[in-house]
Amino acid sequence: MKKIMSIWLVLLLIFSVFLSMTVSVQALNDVHISIGGEISKVQYSQTSNSELIHIHTSSRNIVRHYVLPPEGSIKYYRLIFEISDTSVPHTVRFDVNKGSVGQIRLANLSEPKRTNVVVEINKNPDYTLEPSSDGKAVVLTIRGLKGSTPSTPTPTPKPSPSATPTPKPSPSATPSPSNQGPSNNQGNPSSVIKENGPLSWEMSGDTCVITLKGTTLSNTTNASLPRFELREVEKILQITIPGKDTRFSDGFLSGNSIINGILINYSEKTNSTVIRISCFNNITYTTSVSNGNTVFNIKAGKAGSTPAPQPSTTPSPTPKPTPTPAPSKEPSEPSRGIPSSVKNIELGDGSHVALRLVNQGIV
Repeated sequence: MKKIMSIWLVLLLIFSVFLSMTVSVQALNDVHISIGGEISKVQYSQTSNSELIHIHTSSRNIVRHYVLPPEGSIKYYRLIFEISDTSVPHTVRFDVNKGSVGQIRLANLSEPKRTNVVVEINKNPDYTLEPSSDGKAVVLTIRGLKGSTPSTPTPTPKPSPSATPTPKPSPSATPSPSNQGPSNNQGNPSSVIKENGPLSWEMSGDTCVITLKGTTLSNTTNASLPRFELREVEKILQITIPGKDTRFSDGFLSGNSIINGILINYSEKTNSTVIRISCFNNITYTTSVSNGNTVFNIKAGKAGSTPAPQPSTTPSPTPKPTPTPAPSKEPSEPSRGIPSSVKNIELGDGSHVALRLVNQGIV
């Protein structure tokens, strides 16, 4: 009997150790940051096959959400969504570094009031975004967690060759148009974001006019100057301002028929404020600077200016002169000579005798 009890005690001890290890692993993968205000906390946790991000707020209205693929020096995907009627007391950067999630950023947007959330992910996410059942949080679920044991990382899928990612419509989003051309990407007019600090855009006919107030930009490689460059492969017009420009808040502007949207964020790695204007297709643009303000006029079309047509270098064929026909020879007067074959005729003296017959027996 004692032997049986000992076996049961050993089994119970093993089970308790295993249970405590499981709880410890779950605790290690359950991290959060307290913010305060209308968004009290951001929490990250894991289940057996998913990652969960809880944004604790009383607002249940998810305005929009979409995914931006890796571009240029950015090697991760960015899942972006907005929660309306809520705000954070300051810009939040929450370093998670668990599972597929790197960092979570929150920043305020205005007109109307809302919070922009950016989640950095090392894969193209399969996700759902919805309010929690108790209405106290917005829950982002990222499916496909590979467990806690190390494994060979899955290669990052190659981005689609399309010009820009198509935002996944949320339940409240405007239905996608039936045509396949680029959509206006503006959604509900009341939720269109056209301004962030000194940066704004407006449409003028078929031209998107983007104005950056108080900054003179130049097309240069000098890293100490505010500058811009067209990255034709990514179809992005990028503006870089050295240092942290406090006039901006991390976030984005809505798109229109020319641009897919404008993403604004501060890069600690390069210590610069980066503005990325993402376009649907190739563009033609002009820039002008007036009173310290820089204005971009952007149209859809082939990047760069179209050169004026040059005259053809092939010489025009010179018509060959028509040869002048040689004048026909005038008929000459008949010769007055006598053919040598005629033996019995001689010319006369020309006055009274024209011909004279000569032969033996003829006088």
